[in-house]
Amino acid sequence: MKTLLCILGLLPLFVASGAESLTTSSDWRQWYYYTNRARWNAKSISELRADAKAGHAVAKYALAKRIFHERDRAKYPEGDALLAEAAQAGLPQAIYDHAMDLKRDHPDNLREIFDTFEKAAATGYPQAQVAMAEMIEAGKLMRPDHERALQLMRAAADAGDSDGHFVLGLMYSVGIGEPRNGEDTAIHHIRSAAQAGNTSAMNELAKRYCIGYAVPKDFLRAAAIFVDAASNSFGEFSDASFRLQATEPDADHFNHVIDLSVAALIRSDGKAFATLGEMHAQGDQGQTNLVRAAALFDLAAANGDKASAPKRDRLLSNFTPDQKAAFRDELKWMKAIPERRMNR
Repeated sequence: MKTLLCILGLLPLFVASGAESLTTSSDWRQWYYYTNRARWNAKSISELRADAKAGHAVAKYALAKRIFHERDRAKYPEGDALLAEAAQAGLPQAIYDHAMDLKRDHPDNLREIFDTFEKAAATGYPQAQVAMAEMIEAGKLMRPDHERALQLMRAAADAGDSDGHFVLGLMYSVGIGEPRNGEDTAIHHIRSAAQAGNTSAMNELAKRYCIGYAVPKDFLRAAAIFVDAASNSFGEFSDASFRLQATEPDADHFNHVIDLSVAALIRSDGKAFATLGEMHAQGDQGQTNLVRAAALFDLAAANGDKASAPKRDRLLSNFTPDQKAAFRDELKWMKAIPERRMNR
């Protein structure tokens, strides 16, 4: 009898391990965070259909996204139906998508748009919190409520949302809200958003390095961030977006660094890589960064500049294990920029 009770006690664990739990089928975290989303994307169509048939809202949403990604318009009605079912089940992503559809198709219906965002935001879904806060700040539906918008944006940032980080950083910058602690600063949130690949935040951070606003003036870092942002999926590669006008202070110096960065990171010019390596090693037009200098010398050597190989080797010989790991990360980042542009 005791053995039977033990087996019955373990049974829920075996059941839970073999199928998705329906009790968390509308949890926004299952699709929001990359590792969770990757798990769903790794499933086959048949697995998603089985989970969807069992009533799992995230499975319905993932299956709908898979259908739309295939661009087979004959299947779009099925995708629309799955999204509607996921929203009906309370999945915040599906509710948010419905609000975005309303915003696109019925932009004047502000009350319904707001109420739909609010329904998704009430679950803690960060993107809906950001959208709701932005509507509150815009004041088109109601009088602007800075405190309510601030609370929503902080919640989104605390969840790791890049838009939440970025907009919260801008709010702090214009005096809306007081930082909660020493790390809760405007530049911290803007940098966090930039590191997550938010191109608006990357451009803002680059501009700040260009003029030295809340960060050290660093043309080298500013130029690298600008070119990186322009190479992202939604980035715009236009000289007008980041070059300084001839009448602006330091325009010649900064635009020279931009030209070198474009030549190196976009066109893989060995001489440009070598020149940037020297500038990083010496702190010319920016802060000294020996790790990045070594990475630039490595790429210069790979692109035909023979004098750069011994410079790279001298730096590497004095690096700690942590610096060598950072060197590999720098190489990976630089090599990814032209690859991203080719895949846009």
